Amino acid sequence: MAVDGKTAVSIPWASLFTITGNDSTQKVSIQFETDSKINTYIDWTQSTVRSILGFDILSPTKPLVSKGSLTTPYIADFNNLNAYYLHSDLVGQGIPTNSLYGQVISVIPVTAAPGNLIVYQGQYENLFADCDNLIGSINGRSTFSFWLTTETNQVIDMNGEEYSFTLMFKWDV
Repeated sequence: MAVDGKTAVSIPWASLFTITGNDSTQKVSIQFETDSKINTYIDWTQSTVRSILGFDILSPTKPLVSKGSLTTPYIADFNNLNAYYLHSDLVGQGIPTNSLYGQVISVIPVTAAPGNLIVYQGQYENLFADCDNLIGSINGRSTFSFWLTTETNQVIDMNGEEYSFTLMFKWDV
């Protein structure tokens, strides 16, 4: 079946409940469209999607009132980003991640809830990235590029948001 040139998909549970998200809280709500007398409920014990939505095994399985809703107790886990990788062409190889080099100069774990600021200070002073590629540069360099990626090396679009960091340089003479 096509509507306006698009394929319509029939969802068997669409008449039972609707899943919506709340952007400000990052939680999911499930609005039940049927009367509670019909005994519509969700069995979270066999569900692999419950933790992604923000529910747990002890979450309620049906609303308390007829045609009510359930809201997740936890923030939805749609974002499976655990760390940002800060890269720079300042280094030749950088810090190895999973035995691979990709000009990574820092791995920044995501420790803040959505919408909050991540403040990170490296835990190891002896964790460093060699800049041997700069040795013997005839003209030197005056500009360097920095970029953020995911753990799978996908460049992150910051949507115009700015980020800042401080670099500490040490060298032996």
